[in-house]
Amino acid sequence: MYCGTYLHRQTYEIVDGDRTHIYEGVGLWIFISIIDGGEPVDDPHYIINDDLIGQGYKIVLKNKDGLNVTLNFDDIARSNSYILVAKRDSAFLKETVAPLKLVGSGVDILQMIEGIIEIWLIQ
Repeated sequence: MYCGTYLHRQTYEIVDGDRTHIYEGVGLWIFISIIDGGEPVDDPHYIINDDLIGQGYKIVLKNKDGLNVTLNFDDIARSNSYILVAKRDSAFLKETVAPLKLVGSGVDILQMIEGIIEIWLIQ
């Protein structure tokens, strides 16, 4: 969640009954910018590959139970509405739901899968 220069930490609250849980992670777009082939120009930092926008690319998140969620690349580009979290209430996710969970204001409740172990960029 920290790269040494910038704070990329994002939080998202989920109400569960009478408790509110705070999830912490980074925008999914940051993970994608590491694998999408975007090259930094002046800033050696996370750069989303603008050449992929509008070309129909999809992001596929797979969990350890074999479930997957497919998202549009265009929707997640530079958006912190899709967050990959590793912590809940300041503690790392429990082994049963670790290592990552998808949450955020752009994520439908059915897309909030946990136990994510693979991220694919496909066309």
